[in-house]
Amino acid sequence: VSAELVKLLLELSRDEVESVITTVGVTGEEDRQRRGSHFAQSRIVLDNSGRRKRDGRVILAELRPRLEKRAAELGIEKLEIRQRRAGPPTGRAVEVRLIGEDFELLSAVSRKARAFLSAQQGVFGARDDFTPGKQELTLSIDAEAAARAGLDPAPLARVVRSAFDGEIATELKRADAEEDIEVLVKLPESARGDRRTLDRIKITNPRGRLLPLSQLIRPAKGAGYFYIPRSEGKRTITLTADLDQSRTSSRAVTAALTAFLNAERAGRPEFRFEWVGEEKDRVESLASLRKAMAVACLVIYTVLASLMQSFFLPFIVMAVIPFAFVGVFLTLLLHGLPLSMLVLIGLTGL
Repeated sequence: VSAELVKLLLELSRDEVESVITTVGVTGEEDRQRRGSHFAQSRIVLDNSGRRKRDGRVILAELRPRLEKRAAELGIEKLEIRQRRAGPPTGRAVEVRLIGEDFELLSAVSRKARAFLSAQQGVFGARDDFTPGKQELTLSIDAEAAARAGLDPAPLARVVRSAFDGEIATELKRADAEEDIEVLVKLPESARGDRRTLDRIKITNPRGRLLPLSQLIRPAKGAGYFYIPRSEGKRTITLTADLDQSRTSSRAVTAALTAFLNAERAGRPEFRFEWVGEEKDRVESLASLRKAMAVACLVIYTVLASLMQSFFLPFIVMAVIPFAFVGVFLTLLLHGLPLSMLVLIGLTGL
């Protein structure tokens, strides 16, 4: 399946793409990788030698609808398309973590939040990190039926485990081997994948009667959890989205999503949320810059006061600092550039 999507990536001009790296069985970045036979990811490395004429965002905007259309045709359950960004801030443009104990509630709130974000202007690629597992058959004990048969849950669970996971029947000893050979007995693979096997497995009750296992349990087919992310011991789902910076901003979308989640939480206090990604980086960076500016001003004043041997004259010299800020802001306004974190770092150094 992944090979079909790679074909679309290889249609890009060789002047734009340096390489395409595809990995099967793993997905995610280095710090949050997940492994499984149903995962695959491709990474496009764009050319930086000067031959490429288009920006990475333009290339991604062209690829996105084609990849999404092809993924729908192939029946891909979940497709994530994102672009690595330089920082600071280095986090995702929109990234919020939902925290609670009820995973079904978190999933429901995440679905509503994704729909809300998708309806916002300039927001695309809304997704969460909840990854459903493979299809599985969940067996739950029918307590009433088991009680009528005079059976406890433990023997039922033991029979199911022995049939599907196997049980060591004996050990073979070999004179030329250091370790014994364990003989594991379990149902053949064809039977383990057949739901009718539950009718064929019999269990003896205290009265000596053989009862089909299907009469004592309730099977349910569905997708299990591939994994359940946690933060500080609580279950979490992290919601992310990308932005078209020419149409909206991270602060505007953050404010709108905060109001939406507060409204959802008003009737359901069982969950809470916290901002991570770019918003968290922005708040932490601004706090650090404020401290750095205060320290810089204090050091400048101390040096000037020691040179001028006056407590008042340094204030006259430092009065030009606000004019430097005004000059920077006017330059950004004339060139239509945003007030980014890099600009603020430069102001601190200025």
